[in-house]
Amino acid sequence: MAYYNPYQTYNPYTVTTPPSSSTSVPQMPSSSMTVPQMQTSSLMAIFVDNFTEVNDYPVAAGNTVLLISFKLGKFYLKSTGTNGVPQPIRVFGFTEEENKIGYDSDSVSRAEFNALKDKLSKLLKELGGDS
Repeated sequence: MAYYNPYQTYNPYTVTTPPSSSTSVPQMPSSSMTVPQMQTSSLMAIFVDNFTEVNDYPVAAGNTVLLISFKLGKFYLKSTGTNGVPQPIRVFGFTEEENKIGYDSDSVSRAEFNALKDKLSKLLKELGGDS
C-alpha cells in the first residue's frame, strides 16, 4: 500500500494516494519491506557510416547507445537523460597502438644471449667442467 509523501518527486508511473482526512498517523506494515529497484540502462553497439547517421539515430529516454564508424575511425556515445532530453554526443577516436615495450640498457637481445651462452659452454668444456 502506498502512502502519500509530500517530499517525493513526481513520477507519472507511480500511483500515490492523497492524504486521508483522518487524524490517525498511518503505520507501515511490519511484515514486508519494500526495496527500491535500481534503474538499469542498456548499452548496445550500432555500426554507422557517417556523422549524419549518428545524429539521426534515435535514443530512448535514459539510455546510452554506442555508435561505431570504422570508416571514420571513431566511435560515438549518444545518450539522453531520463526526461528524454538529448545529451551532447561524445566523440572518441581509435587508432592501432604499437607495442611499446621498451628495453633499458641492461637488457640484451636473444642473439647476444645465445652467443654468450656458447662462449660460456666452450670455456666450461676447456676447464673440464659440466655444461
